[in-house]
Amino acid sequence: MSSERLSIMVVDDNADNRDLLEDIFEDDFDVTCVASGQECLDAAAKGKYDLVLLDINMPGMDGYEVCRQLKANVDTAMIPIVFVSALASTEERLRGYEVGAEDYITKPFKDQEIVDTVAKVVEHRLKTMAFEKQSKEAMSTAFQAMTNSAELGYIIQYLQGSYESKTIDELADNLLATTQNFGLNCCLMFRWRYQKDFYGCANNSIEAKVLDRFCEGERIVNFGARTLINDNHVSLLIKNMPLDKPEDYGRIKDNLTVLVSGTEARTKAIEIENQLDEERKGGLQAILLNSQDKLQEIHALIEKQESNTRSVINSISSRVEDIIFSLGLDESQEQVILSAIDSGVDELNVLSQFSAEIEQSFHRFIGELGSLAGN
Repeated sequence: MSSERLSIMVVDDNADNRDLLEDIFEDDFDVTCVASGQECLDAAAKGKYDLVLLDINMPGMDGYEVCRQLKANVDTAMIPIVFVSALASTEERLRGYEVGAEDYITKPFKDQEIVDTVAKVVEHRLKTMAFEKQSKEAMSTAFQAMTNSAELGYIIQYLQGSYESKTIDELADNLLATTQNFGLNCCLMFRWRYQKDFYGCANNSIEAKVLDRFCEGERIVNFGARTLINDNHVSLLIKNMPLDKPEDYGRIKDNLTVLVSGTEARTKAIEIENQLDEERKGGLQAILLNSQDKLQEIHALIEKQESNTRSVINSISSRVEDIIFSLGLDESQEQVILSAIDSGVDELNVLSQFSAEIEQSFHRFIGELGSLAGN
């Protein structure tokens, strides 16, 4: 945490709650306490605050409306807000995130719990302030040299590269890399093949819950400095839209809408390609199974053929020998005839070997077919 004292505003209509939070943080922060939503808005308009601890149930203007107005104002939109409320349902938490809060603590809370939460949010605030300073300096220089044609170049480069992306993972990485070129911090959700995949955020994060909650809503949903852009298969959540630069804000939103549309088109193409690949593999697997059945039939026929061939050869040899002996030939004549018969038997054996080679060749064909089918 920075050595410079930061300022916290505590907003709660209950005096005991205000005193408790002031006691917890007054040693490390400049603490300002107010009792209503309107007092909070008035104080934020006059002073500079690094964090607001905001109650929800207050008379007049509730915490959600206070947060919404703070986030809608360019001068106060970047102040982190932590709700401190007895409302603990998931719906209430999501609503808090929807209006722009950074975190949500339920009452009653432990002192260490709220200290840790504030420390985390303040640390992020300091990093954001440093990043904003660097970003402003960099963007000031970059935007002087950058034209709309340069931004269009990022879009064209992404759309051309997207057709080289063969998987959703590759497509998501390329899209997030492109949004980084615009200086944006984003996360993604893809809805395809009866599943939802998140990129740039954890599956159980609040960002993932927001993507899942609002993915089927309006085309563009704004949450203060956050913007959600939806299409049929793709939802892109931008977490740091430049509210303080209206001209850049509108242009960037238009560019991101084009990127999402291009991503949607490529997602559909990948889905079709995968479907065709599965159908191709399914057809090959059917052929493979049929070929394996045919191979078994061929093997049985070859074995039967070899058995029959051996029987025929043995029968012929026996009958020829009987005939030779009955002719009364001398030994040399008998030997010539028997040698001719043995030569014929050898030739028949060679033919039977061809059958085995045919079977082995068919085995190799089925193996190659199995590889193509993914087995």
